[in-house]
Amino acid sequence: MAEAFDTHSAYQQLREGDRFSDDQAEVLVQLVNGAITGNLATKSDIASLKNDIDNLRDSTKSDMDSMRRDVTNEMKLQEHRIKLWIVSAIGVGVGLVKALDYLLPSIGL
Repeated sequence: MAEAFDTHSAYQQLREGDRFSDDQAEVLVQLVNGAITGNLATKSDIASLKNDIDNLRDSTKSDMDSMRRDVTNEMKLQEHRIKLWIVSAIGVGVGLVKALDYLLPSIGL
């Protein structure tokens, strides 16, 4: 676990030997503390992110299940259409052969 930024100690170190005035040390410590704490994720941030990821995963799974059902249904419909087309083509072919046999009996096919 990361150590907390000790603002009091930082302020004292800046003031040692009159390197910085009271105001300068205070402002610098506040800026550094703000930069550090502003970039840290809290437990709440992480829990919220985890929740968002879980929701996205569930939504994606639901979308994929729906797409899988749609594709399966479309494939069944296309299979039915192909079978119907094949049966129709065979029927037309048989009909043509019968018509030719009736119209051209002398050829003896």
